[in-house]
Amino acid sequence: MFYIQDPRIESSFLLNEALLDACRYALYGAGTYAFVSADGIQLLMKNSAFEEFMNEGHYFLLMGTDEITNTKSLKKAEQFCSFYPNLTVRAFVHHTSGSTFHPKFSWFKYEQGGVLVLGSGNLTAKGLRRNTEAFVVQPLDEAEILIIEQKWNEWIESSQHCIKELDDPEVVRKAEQNTKNMFEKIMQVQPYPPTQSIDKGKISGDWVISGKAGRNTITEDEEDAWYSAGESNVLIAEIPIPHERKRNRLISFNMEPTLAKNFFDRELDSEYPVVLRQVTEKGDLKEVETAVVRLNSGGKYQIELGGTYVRKFYEENRMIGVFVKLSVRTFLYMMVTPDSPYYQALKEELNNYRWDMNHLVHYETDAGTLQSMVRSLPVLEYNRM
Repeated sequence: MFYIQDPRIESSFLLNEALLDACRYALYGAGTYAFVSADGIQLLMKNSAFEEFMNEGHYFLLMGTDEITNTKSLKKAEQFCSFYPNLTVRAFVHHTSGSTFHPKFSWFKYEQGGVLVLGSGNLTAKGLRRNTEAFVVQPLDEAEILIIEQKWNEWIESSQHCIKELDDPEVVRKAEQNTKNMFEKIMQVQPYPPTQSIDKGKISGDWVISGKAGRNTITEDEEDAWYSAGESNVLIAEIPIPHERKRNRLISFNMEPTLAKNFFDRELDSEYPVVLRQVTEKGDLKEVETAVVRLNSGGKYQIELGGTYVRKFYEENRMIGVFVKLSVRTFLYMMVTPDSPYYQALKEELNNYRWDMNHLVHYETDAGTLQSMVRSLPVLEYNRM
């Protein structure tokens, strides 16, 4: 089946979703991608479908190093290799003049047959969810998948001199150079004021832009993949106080079906995953997370967020969630607590739509309007107006 990934279209099937569907029932598989980012690895591997695959199966990932793949990519790959004993990740380093390592595909073997996922998208946040890409999900019979596996093994065997461990000095040098190139490009395209500088951290080795948004920050290698626009849809939602006073309780709230469909792209069926990143009050991006929007017994849709978020409890005031839609099933969000400097302005706006003091208000707007209401809201730092 041929697909065009278009982040503007609600019904668009995303490469991220295709890969997770493909690995769900696999015995083993492999893939190679020219460009690999830390976010891309996280989007594929920090997911229940991939985790279930890794319980019994094996996946071999070969990462290109000509561009994009950087020190954060290596660190994230090493992290998941430690977490999944059945995961193998290697780097491809070549010295062919005038040539770029540029393949982008994965194949998976099932008990009977298999599947090939092949297309233009790389293993990056943009390639998996934000770019317009084209790809094919091709079911294969037993003979076809065995031919692909044979060709893969022959190519791997003939390329052994190019395939290296992630901690190989040559791989590390390539990744560090890609990291430096990326940040030099950032400074050229979006120059920062003279008071800001870009330096390599003495301890971590990460590249740091000092003074951005009033803080020292390790700039994301794909930060622009998480930017919104002025017309981006926004949901401001009051979050109910749970009866149980457990500090580590997951944050959750219910939505009417119309809201779930309009904002979270949910048709009236059981459940489906969405991808989110939380923005802190300091304006930092937390790790990519996957949440499930599911239909509950009361006929409403429920979403649970932030498994690592330590929630404060308040006797009278509810927390407010601000969700910014980046593309289909992809969101930024932040939780605004009653002691936040942004809380009162948001609460006053919600009160304009309150018809019952006990009713939880869910208010839809756009990023431009929200910025006029609360100009310095951190989630809007990732916005190109």
